[in-house]
Order: sequence, then structure tokens, then C-alpha cells
Amino acid sequence: MMDTALLTKFLEHPGPTFQIIQTERALGGEAIKCHVCGLTSYNPNDVRHRYCGNCHMDHELVAQLRKLQARVGRPLHLARSD
Repeated sequence: MMDTALLTKFLEHPGPTFQIIQTERALGGEAIKCHVCGLTSYNPNDVRHRYCGNCHMDHELVAQLRKLQARVGRPLHLARSD
């Protein structure tokens, strides 16, 4: 189940929510830095899937939801499903 409060925080975050960093420290030469929580992951799977292991958030999903928000011209209403 997705944390709607956290997803809202991602959607409201100004600018990009992540950055791919070139680094020798990472196995594949790249790391992903989450601009929401500040974590940098050197895990190749996190980089490949644009995923933050700390927030448990898929940055590609956030990007798609942001595009949808822009298309409808208003913030999305995120309903909780408990």
C-alpha cells in the first residue's frame, strides 16, 4: 500500500525528485540521489528502476502523476485505502 502523505510530498516537491549521479563507487558507475529525503543509493536496481529505498517511492511513477496533474490542471485527490 502506498503512503498517500508521502506521495503528496513527492508531488508537491519543487523541481526534480531525483538525480542520477556518475560515480566510481557504484557497481554500474551510477547512483541515484533522492531530492526528497536526501538518500543516495548505489544499488544498480534502484538506479535502473528510479527507486528510493528509503522513501519506498518509484520516481518514474511520480513523474507520470505529475504529468497527469499538469494535464488536468489541478492537484490530484489521493484517496486513502485502509
